[in-house]
Amino acid sequence: MIRALFFLCAALPVLATAMSLDEARRLKREQKLAEAETAFVELLHEHPDDAALLAELATVQGWQGHHDDAIGTWQRAIASDPQALDHRLGLARVLYWSGLRTESLAQIDTVLQARPDHYDALLLRGDVLIAQNDQRGARDSYLRARALPRGDDDRDLAALLARTEVAPRWRLDAGHAFEDFSNARGTESGSFLQIGRRVSDRTSVYARWDRLNQFEQFDNQILAGAYWLPTPRWLIWVEAGGTPHADFRPEQQGQVFVEWLVEGGVQPLLGYRHLVYGDGEVRTLIPGVRLTALGPGDLELRYALSENIDDSHTAVASARYGASIGRFSPYLAYYDGEEALPPQAEAEFRTWAIGSGMRLGPRSAARLDYAFEDREAFYEHHTLSLGLTRHFQ
Repeated sequence: MIRALFFLCAALPVLATAMSLDEARRLKREQKLAEAETAFVELLHEHPDDAALLAELATVQGWQGHHDDAIGTWQRAIASDPQALDHRLGLARVLYWSGLRTESLAQIDTVLQARPDHYDALLLRGDVLIAQNDQRGARDSYLRARALPRGDDDRDLAALLARTEVAPRWRLDAGHAFEDFSNARGTESGSFLQIGRRVSDRTSVYARWDRLNQFEQFDNQILAGAYWLPTPRWLIWVEAGGTPHADFRPEQQGQVFVEWLVEGGVQPLLGYRHLVYGDGEVRTLIPGVRLTALGPGDLELRYALSENIDDSHTAVASARYGASIGRFSPYLAYYDGEEALPPQAEAEFRTWAIGSGMRLGPRSAARLDYAFEDREAFYEHHTLSLGLTRHFQ
């Protein structure tokens, strides 16, 4: 009897640990993540180097968005059991969620070097490469996974592969604007035609022609530009051109915009525009910020400060909210400030704009835009614009 009691007493701590581990895992399954995290932390007080417990804790930390904590816990788990590939994959996943894509790929590649047929590692590699705008690399990873038995990641591979389809290289845009002024300017209009080519996954170029009917005159404006992603976190847009025999448009113009595509909700923006007229120049500096993940879309706030031909200074503040909802990409915008662009006199104005693009098919889209401008003491101005887009190889 005494011997039996001795063994029972010796087994009680083991039984208590097992029951506590079962309880922690139950909380995890029920998505009671804060309680599960507390339970795993308490268990680790008794077993600080238990790689399995560390992996459980890192998982619930990552699910709660505590990415820095999860990264540290995964690193402890790897130190305790360097051969456990799933621990490296867990670390890679949290690094990806944190925006540390290069570091995530390094961990994934370590897993695939040890086990090239790791299904979940191949899927995660595809996700990271898509985030880096490497569609071809992502497609290769998904195709390698498709040839293997399924792993824990049960997402639809066909849907993942659809995300990697190489977009058509050529794009043609055309549009027309109908304008109406409340003063003697009456009815005016403008049309444009633009052709663009995707040179690589990170570079696109275009050429554009605008024919503008304003002030009872016609101007033909010719522009060329490029979008370039030197890294996944930087976007640069440059544009330059001019108007031969200009009547009201700038004779020469150029602009450059830079966007820092950081993750975390706030993206800094900076632009510069230079317009050259027959009797002088207008220079404009345009700082701004984009607030991401506000509901289904993003909010852009900009402030354009101009030095005008007569050395005066004017400024325009703007706000634009845009979203992507199914086939539609609606937006709302507001502009408020002063400008002194020739041939008009300096004036205060407010503009409200609304519009949306709409996908018509895999390679075509249309858009409709409306704007109302109130230029105090001068006129009210309505603009209705229609546009079409076609992609082709």
